[in-house]
Amino acid sequence: MQGFVLDGFPRTRCQTTFLKEKAVVPTHVLVLKASETLILERQRGIADGSHTGTYIAPEVLDQKLRMHACHNAMALDAYTDRTTMIDLEAEASEAKVFAQMEKAVRMRPRSKG
Repeated sequence: MQGFVLDGFPRTRCQTTFLKEKAVVPTHVLVLKASETLILERQRGIADGSHTGTYIAPEVLDQKLRMHACHNAMALDAYTDRTTMIDLEAEASEAKVFAQMEKAVRMRPRSKG
């Protein structure tokens, strides 16, 4: 498989439009879904050392979650016409989530036009 990953970008409709203007239109968009509760639990685990990852201060994480809730749907809406959208539950183990991602990409057509 060949391709690239844009992690956390685009986050807004404006960023999506910018990518389209530059002819960067993905054939697959994997949307990892996790509850706010799970995200907060993982952050607590990172803080106490039981999980690996980058700790984000609670006030920054709260702001990021609010921005995501506000902008995510509009940013993704711009891709529905030419992109395969794949929703994945991110509440499983890292290995299981990765396996779901790989399977989803391998099972979908590479181009919609």
